[in-house]
Amino acid sequence: MLTATAKAQLRQSQKLESIGQLAAGRKQHIQRQPLDLNEIVRNLAKMMGRMLGEDVVLDLQLDAGLPSLNADPSALERVLMNLAVNARDAIPHGGRLRII
Repeated sequence: MLTATAKAQLRQSQKLESIGQLAAGRKQHIQRQPLDLNEIVRNLAKMMGRMLGEDVVLDLQLDAGLPSLNADPSALERVLMNLAVNARDAIPHGGRLRII
Protein backbone atom coordinates (compact mmCIF):
# COMPACT_ATOMS: atom_id res chain seq x y z
CA MET A 1 0.00 0.00 0.00
CA LEU A 2 1.40 3.39 -0.99
CA THR A 3 1.32 6.34 1.37
CA ALA A 4 -0.28 9.58 0.22
CA THR A 5 3.17 11.12 -0.25
CA ALA A 6 4.38 8.17 -2.32
CA LYS A 7 1.25 8.34 -4.49
CA ALA A 8 1.76 12.06 -5.02
CA GLN A 9 5.39 11.49 -5.96
CA LEU A 10 4.40 8.79 -8.41
CA ARG A 11 1.81 11.09 -10.05
CA GLN A 12 4.42 13.85 -10.17
CA SER A 13 6.92 11.57 -11.84
CA GLN A 14 4.36 10.43 -14.42
CA LYS A 15 3.34 14.01 -15.20
CA LEU A 16 6.94 15.14 -15.58
CA GLU A 17 7.65 12.21 -17.90
CA SER A 18 4.61 13.21 -19.95
CA ILE A 19 5.87 16.79 -20.12
CA GLY A 20 9.25 15.49 -21.26
CA GLN A 21 7.59 13.54 -24.06
CA LEU A 22 5.61 16.61 -25.15
CA ALA A 23 8.75 18.72 -25.21
CA ALA A 24 10.57 16.05 -27.18
CA GLY A 25 7.79 16.15 -29.74
CA ARG A 26 8.36 19.90 -30.07
CA LYS A 27 12.10 19.40 -30.50
CA GLN A 28 12.87 21.31 -27.30
CA HIS A 29 16.07 20.51 -25.49
CA ILE A 30 15.32 19.11 -22.03
CA GLN A 31 17.94 19.70 -19.37
CA ARG A 32 17.00 17.35 -16.57
CA GLN A 33 18.76 17.67 -13.27
CA PRO A 34 18.09 16.84 -9.62
CA LEU A 35 15.73 19.47 -8.21
CA ASP A 36 14.26 20.39 -4.86
CA LEU A 37 10.58 20.92 -5.66
CA ASN A 38 10.07 22.96 -2.49
CA GLU A 39 12.87 25.34 -3.52
CA ILE A 40 11.34 25.80 -6.98
CA VAL A 41 7.93 26.59 -5.45
CA ARG A 42 9.41 28.99 -2.89
CA ASN A 43 11.35 30.79 -5.63
CA LEU A 44 8.17 31.21 -7.69
CA ALA A 45 5.94 32.21 -4.76
CA LYS A 46 6.45 35.97 -5.06
CA MET A 47 5.80 35.98 -8.80
CA MET A 48 2.79 33.68 -8.33
CA GLY A 49 1.40 35.98 -5.64
CA ARG A 50 1.61 39.00 -7.96
CA MET A 51 0.06 37.05 -10.81
CA LEU A 52 -2.78 35.74 -8.61
CA GLY A 53 -3.72 39.26 -7.53
CA GLU A 54 -5.20 40.55 -4.30
CA ASP A 55 -8.28 38.32 -4.28
CA VAL A 56 -6.44 34.99 -4.29
CA VAL A 57 -4.27 34.00 -1.32
CA LEU A 58 -1.27 31.78 -2.00
CA ASP A 59 -0.92 29.25 0.84
CA LEU A 60 2.27 27.15 0.80
CA GLN A 61 2.27 24.03 2.97
CA LEU A 62 5.35 22.29 1.62
CA ASP A 63 6.51 18.85 2.74
CA ALA A 64 10.09 19.11 4.00
CA GLY A 65 10.59 15.37 3.45
CA LEU A 66 10.19 15.33 -0.33
CA PRO A 67 13.03 13.65 -2.18
CA SER A 68 14.64 15.45 -5.09
CA LEU A 69 13.22 14.86 -8.54
CA ASN A 70 14.90 14.69 -11.91
CA ALA A 71 13.34 17.33 -14.15
CA ASP A 72 13.99 20.34 -16.35
CA PRO A 73 13.73 23.40 -14.06
CA SER A 74 12.34 25.69 -16.78
CA ALA A 75 9.66 23.21 -17.77
CA LEU A 76 8.69 22.66 -14.14
CA GLU A 77 8.43 26.41 -13.53
CA ARG A 78 6.20 26.81 -16.61
CA VAL A 79 3.95 23.97 -15.42
CA LEU A 80 3.60 25.47 -11.94
CA MET A 81 2.85 28.95 -13.29
CA ASN A 82 0.28 27.54 -15.74
CA LEU A 83 -1.42 25.65 -12.90
CA ALA A 84 -1.52 28.85 -10.83
CA VAL A 85 -3.05 30.79 -13.75
CA ASN A 86 -5.67 28.07 -14.20
CA ALA A 87 -6.44 28.14 -10.47
CA ARG A 88 -6.80 31.93 -10.52
CA ASP A 89 -9.15 31.74 -13.50
CA ALA A 90 -11.21 29.03 -11.77
CA ILE A 91 -11.85 31.27 -8.73
CA PRO A 92 -12.67 34.67 -10.27
CA HIS A 93 -14.22 36.03 -7.07
CA GLY A 94 -11.19 35.20 -4.97
CA GLY A 95 -10.16 32.37 -2.74
CA ARG A 96 -7.10 30.38 -1.76
CA LEU A 97 -4.54 28.51 -3.84
CA ARG A 98 -2.94 25.96 -1.55
CA ILE A 99 0.23 24.20 -2.69
CA ILE A 100 0.95 21.15 -0.56
